[in-house]
Amino acid sequence: MSHQENWRPSCSIQMLHIRAAMLRSIRDCFRGLGYLEVETPCLSRDIVLDAWLEPIEMIQNGEAWYLQTSPEAFMKRLIAAGSGPIFQVSRVFRSGEIGTRHNPEFTMVEWYGVNTTWSQQMAITESIVRAAISAASEFEGVRAATIVDKDATARLLEPWLGEGLDIETLPVPRLVI
Repeated sequence: MSHQENWRPSCSIQMLHIRAAMLRSIRDCFRGLGYLEVETPCLSRDIVLDAWLEPIEMIQNGEAWYLQTSPEAFMKRLIAAGSGPIFQVSRVFRSGEIGTRHNPEFTMVEWYGVNTTWSQQMAITESIVRAAISAASEFEGVRAATIVDKDATARLLEPWLGEGLDIETLPVPRLVI
């Protein structure tokens, strides 16, 4: 197939609407919790500090610049400067991560609370995922989502966490939409 014949988007128009609804619900959830949406640079002279992540390098006027693998460093600077709780929906880039389910460019949601506990942050995570799944479920043809692990399948709408939660024994679930 020639380049001229391959002009169509790789996803359906319905999927674009679903994605937009999910992102809107995530933003609404954070705003309802008093988080400020921020936008940080995705191109920087600074390289990522995570040894396991490989940034994509580009040369600009003879100088190395890097597409960011995460907005973490810039967001932590904002927190340190007194921004209060913040979130960001950003495009990030990682070299070497390509495959049927991986793209070197993808969307990441990252947030930082202030004066919150890990259990409060887990509750926020659950609320965000539920809101996004609920938004997607409003579209015809979108099946109910479940959380799947090696031992059991539980409906997403059931509570994730119970009394006496031991963080060390939590299974690592896989989200299936």
